[in-house]
Amino acid sequence: MPEAMLKDEHRARVESKIEYYPIMTAELIAPTFDTIPGDRDNRRAFTATQVASWTWTIVAKKPGKQNPITINIFTIVEDQPPVLIKSTSRNVVVLDKPLPTRMLNSLDDNWPTILGTAGPLGLLIAYLTLRANRASKELKEKVDSLEKKIKALEDAGKTTPQANGKPGLLPKPSDGSDQTS
Repeated sequence: MPEAMLKDEHRARVESKIEYYPIMTAELIAPTFDTIPGDRDNRRAFTATQVASWTWTIVAKKPGKQNPITINIFTIVEDQPPVLIKSTSRNVVVLDKPLPTRMLNSLDDNWPTILGTAGPLGLLIAYLTLRANRASKELKEKVDSLEKKIKALEDAGKTTPQANGKPGLLPKPSDGSDQTS
């Protein structure tokens, strides 16, 4: 049966009818791509009614015409080397996208990671900012309170100048004689 190739902007799926074997494995050969298998072990046990399916994530290392991508399907029989039952190759041309499109795609593909990292970090920054603002407000209130007390004492005439020119908190003598500190 002929193969069917389904594709959208980022994904392609190749479907093909192959002879059924109880245990099969698949390999992807894509030298100009970074490949990530969908599963650690590509061996599958099947019954006659199941669909054989293997998945890989592939990313081109650079744009342009690529070496062919080849998918090999093998059957595995006990104590014997795998036997190739199907091999399919495709030539692929990878188009370079403009930088703004690549950036938007990257944000679109990685938003959970970005929010997962920025979310807790953003909360921490907001918490620390809130604490710093509260501490600053409390300190300002204390300074204002002390300044009011100093002003009240000065207005009441209860302070005398010190040698350094700043007001002191010594009471003025009541008998009119000078006192120095």
